[in-house]
Amino acid sequence: MKFIKGAAIWFIKTVASIYLAMIIFFFAFLFILGAFIGLMSGGAEMPLPEKGHLVLSFPQPIPETPTPKFDIATLSEKSTCFFDVLSAIKQAKDDSRINGIFVDVDNWNLSRTQTTEIKAAIEEFKTSNKPVLAYGTYITNNTYIAALAADRIVMPYSNSSIFTLSGYHASVPYYKGLADKLGVKVNVIHIGDFKSFGENFTRDRMSPNLRMELKKILDEIYFQRLDDICESREFEEKTLLRTQIEGGKFAMLTAHEAKKYKLIDEVDSLFNQKLELFESSEEISIEKYNKSTKPKRSGSTIALVTLEGEIMNDILEESILSVDNYITPGKVEKICDSILGDSTIKGVVIRVNSPGGSALASELILQELNRLTSQLPVYVSMGSTAASGGYYISANATKIFANKDTITGSIGVVAMIPDLSKTMDKIGIKFESVSKGRYSDLTDLNSSSNPAKLKLLEKSMEKTYHEFLGRVAKGRKIEESKLHNKLAQGRIWTGTQAVKNGLIDELGGVNDAINGLAEDTGLKRLRFKIFPEKKNFFEKLGSVDLQQGEVNLSSPALKPFIPALKNIERAHVYGQKPLTLLPFEL
Repeated sequence: MKFIKGAAIWFIKTVASIYLAMIIFFFAFLFILGAFIGLMSGGAEMPLPEKGHLVLSFPQPIPETPTPKFDIATLSEKSTCFFDVLSAIKQAKDDSRINGIFVDVDNWNLSRTQTTEIKAAIEEFKTSNKPVLAYGTYITNNTYIAALAADRIVMPYSNSSIFTLSGYHASVPYYKGLADKLGVKVNVIHIGDFKSFGENFTRDRMSPNLRMELKKILDEIYFQRLDDICESREFEEKTLLRTQIEGGKFAMLTAHEAKKYKLIDEVDSLFNQKLELFESSEEISIEKYNKSTKPKRSGSTIALVTLEGEIMNDILEESILSVDNYITPGKVEKICDSILGDSTIKGVVIRVNSPGGSALASELILQELNRLTSQLPVYVSMGSTAASGGYYISANATKIFANKDTITGSIGVVAMIPDLSKTMDKIGIKFESVSKGRYSDLTDLNSSSNPAKLKLLEKSMEKTYHEFLGRVAKGRKIEESKLHNKLAQGRIWTGTQAVKNGLIDELGGVNDAINGLAEDTGLKRLRFKIFPEKKNFFEKLGSVDLQQGEVNLSSPALKPFIPALKNIERAHVYGQKPLTLLPFEL
């Protein structure tokens, strides 16, 4: 009887297990099939309405890198990339189905430089005599620049709708007080009088040199903004506008007050304005529009490479900095191999958006990129930031383009060496050691304030700095002594300043770099190959992010703490390593 009962239980469990496995397999099959169909249809051309207007709305930041992850929830790619936005605006100019552009000012989470480039693309679009409408309920310094590209800036009827123009404000957190309380001492070695990265761990207030550098670039960006406002709004009195802004006259205005001062054009409902300008046409998103256009099948091929994020070595430590956004020698090597192995590619445009990072990784990446410049014309388009290591890897390009408000330069080297000996004393931990040979304890964080060790590291960093100087001097054809005395030692520059001192060649965005390459080399009917290359279906399926424990740095709740988190993390990740890195984020 027990045997029969046991056999029955075994049979039921076996059948139930098989049944459950079949159910799981069935739903997994449906998921894979649905994802495959979604991806296949995502690459096909989508029909557009006969009449529509392109909508520029960016509730989330737009990445430069054209390799978004696969989204398990929607069975599609999560987002478009910045080049897709510029391409859509360019194609829409001559597309009879597109009768205008709507700029959604309330959803404009783009960088300063991205906004500048989109503004330039919209200016070109407007030569088609198609209208451009900007609408926002809350307009600030950053979003107003986007609105200035439009023919008409509109805000709604409401005293709760706010318009604010002000000067500028930037703050840098200093951690010395916290470090002192914890017993942590951070030794920072700067090669270059203006290389101020890490000073916020050793000082409790901003150094005069950093304050001077920050003021230099922020003033330049501020005066560029004044020029944009005067040109777009046809204000003749720039000095008066500056006095009004700095005096707080344009802070917290209602929509009616903003119109009174001619800062906007209309106070009206969005429905009425769309009805008037776009004749009840349908809204078309960037994603939908790009899917509706067919890529060119013939013509000269240009490789469009995006190098975005901090520069690190290929062996990454666990870090909030190493989630996605980094550049490594290994990644660049693969890109260069792919480009040089493709005989159809006639030129390369590299979009660099990086504050720098590891000095060694920067040098290795430059060596990889030199393989490209030895065989192909290579033009660099600098994004919001291409400084320190970001400038290092750009130095040997055939030609360098930057936007007027790009942050670049910062040619210098720095290292941070934490000393935890006092922290250990505070918590009652004592270390005993056995060693042989001078400097055998070089990496011991409990004796890292040893003057002899610090001097040894400083000598090594001076060699790294002179290697950096040599690369830039050769690539930019600038005498090394002039470079050191006038332009380097950690000095930072805007794009406008850098074109004057020879660190870059021309002002302009990625489209200008592409056009410059085509014009200089005689290439016609351009086609593009995007690098890093987009993943195929199975690679995307393998990259689905199911790790719930990762810190989501895009969360609005974390936004105020991100700079501090990154700075503290850098002290750990980059400790005792020569760095080419900016001291701040704007």
